[in-house]
Amino acid sequence: MTQKALGEALELKGDCQARIAQYEMGFRTPKRDVLEKMAQVLDVCIYALDTEPEGFFTQLIELLFWADTEDPHLMSLSTAHPDGEPYNSIQAFKIEYSDNDNWLLHDPTMLWFQNTFMDDYLKEWEVRKRELREKTITLEEYTEWKLQWPYSCNGCGKYKTQKQWRVLRKDTSNKENR
Repeated sequence: MTQKALGEALELKGDCQARIAQYEMGFRTPKRDVLEKMAQVLDVCIYALDTEPEGFFTQLIELLFWADTEDPHLMSLSTAHPDGEPYNSIQAFKIEYSDNDNWLLHDPTMLWFQNTFMDDYLKEWEVRKRELREKTITLEEYTEWKLQWPYSCNGCGKYKTQKQWRVLRKDTSNKENR
């Protein structure tokens, strides 16, 4: 969609193409109602456009999504599982990875959150990245999932998404978006 077409769809007064360009360059900031209408016209979640997202974790996930868009191989996600060892008063963690090709220059540093929301978001993101890697979803579907986030989330199959992001195929057995 061109800047002019977007400006016209938003019913902006004056030079609507220049106004959209100013929004894109950060010279002007659209008011909330314009931002909501823009998200509707572009069919994306408002969080993908909002410069002041609701809450720290939303902002952090959006930042990680854009880093992933710029360099898809920059980050890897993995779920840690308990090793069965008894937990003692010393906080210790052991995280291992398979280094079958010696592809890392050094041991990676792991980061995790003690926050249910962030953990749930990252788990679902891990699933989507794995689906992309295994080619069960396309790059376009993966991008759409990120653009519609958090409305595209389904709790890793626990509930129905609020926003359709998968391309429905006749031969699919996927039950996530039904």
